[in-house]
Amino acid sequence: MSHKETSASQGGLGAYLYCIASPKPPPEVFHGLEAPDGSPIRVLGERAAGVLRTVARDRYGRAAAERFAEDLGALALEVRHHEAVADRLMERGFTVLPSRFGVIYSSDEALAGALLDRSEEIDRSLRRLRGREEWSMTLLGDRGALARRLASTAQEVRELDREISSSSEGRAFLLGRKRSVVLGELVDSRFGEVSSDLLGRVQSHAEEILVERPQARKAEPSSLEPILCITCLLRREDRKALLDELEASAPCWLADGYILRTSGPWPAYNFLDLEPSRAPSTHGN
Repeated sequence: MSHKETSASQGGLGAYLYCIASPKPPPEVFHGLEAPDGSPIRVLGERAAGVLRTVARDRYGRAAAERFAEDLGALALEVRHHEAVADRLMERGFTVLPSRFGVIYSSDEALAGALLDRSEEIDRSLRRLRGREEWSMTLLGDRGALARRLASTAQEVRELDREISSSSEGRAFLLGRKRSVVLGELVDSRFGEVSSDLLGRVQSHAEEILVERPQARKAEPSSLEPILCITCLLRREDRKALLDELEASAPCWLADGYILRTSGPWPAYNFLDLEPSRAPSTHGN
């Protein structure tokens, strides 16, 4: 038996887990997905199938961390391949529970046992994510550009400017500090308004949402910064409605200096109530 045909039950080899998929994918689904080490992608199980390949354990175990740290290009190639497998399955209509990068079970039998032991959790996660996909949206704004616009249009700022121009040096300094605070609050308020608008639009279509509001940065002459980051779980049939609504709103946001970046569809990496890799595995031991 050649190395490319062997299972992960022989000494020094392990079962590298990409994901769990349902229903069981046929071999032709993986056509063209060449692993960096040339080993073929296999499927273990039936209704909830582990998608794996046989690897040398030391290629991805703890000892490999040092090698990847010295060769980031090799690491990027491995990670892209890992993600491409789950992406391919999702594109073909399979329900996917993606595993994190670098998870190795000691043998096919160990992986099969883990799938059996956690079959109820796996089935629950598959039901929950069936027909769903993950999308991310990042809203960016230019704090400096917005501050300059508000400086010429906001009444509070213009009144302070008039007062500063007619004040003594000491009073003008204090008023200048007050002006900076007022202008910063106005910028934050405008950012908050457009963020709430975007969040409301996504909430009207998505089933679940994760929200991150990045910490504000100091205004620079011209620098886009993320204002709001949204990750959502969306039913496939709701995708078009959401993207159409965001596309229709984008020109208004763009006119005010905001940019919306969307990314997807992805397997539901951020919405798993089951982490497939949490079951007993080995990392080169």
